[in-house]
Amino acid sequence: MKSAVAGIAALAIVVSGCSAAASTPAAVTDAAAPTPIIIYVTPQPASSAETAVEATPVPTVEATPKPTPTPKPTPTPKPTPITYEVLTSRSWAKLVKAPDSYIGDMYKMWGCISQFDAATGLDSFRAQASYRNEAYWYIDGVNAFFSGDADQLAEFVAADIVFMNVEVLGSYTYDTQAGGSTTVPLFLVDVISRRGSC
Repeated sequence: MKSAVAGIAALAIVVSGCSAAASTPAAVTDAAAPTPIIIYVTPQPASSAETAVEATPVPTVEATPKPTPTPKPTPTPKPTPITYEVLTSRSWAKLVKAPDSYIGDMYKMWGCISQFDAATGLDSFRAQASYRNEAYWYIDGVNAFFSGDADQLAEFVAADIVFMNVEVLGSYTYDTQAGGSTTVPLFLVDVISRRGSC
């Protein structure tokens, strides 16, 4: 822009000089008037620094993050309560007849412990069992084998009358002191309590 103004000013000075010479009286200027010289000054283009137009910055649009959904807690299933069936005279007789047909079933049961020693171990005992508390255990009870946790059975001994919640494990064969073997129902003791002596 400054170069353009300077060029215009120079042109004005030349034209002004010509005008002054033309206005001089002819008496004073005997010689022929000089031919005016017109000088064209081409304005220099403005520097790129002057003409550069700063680009308007484009604002950066940040993507709005999607909210993370909160996962719903998985409900904890409630444990199914274990129920122990009360046996009748007939259902007890069927269980004693075929214990392998009732594996996994749960029952309430009575017993008179007939053997609980080194031969049976600390976690097992043999008893005269029944679906009820018998008056004559060695007549009305049925020979059966019971297994459980040693700590749970630690306080029980032979001749104790016990009331139990048990699970049927099937049949069990063991050697007798007479040198033979016998097969009896086998039960897993879940809960046991002492109810007297037999």
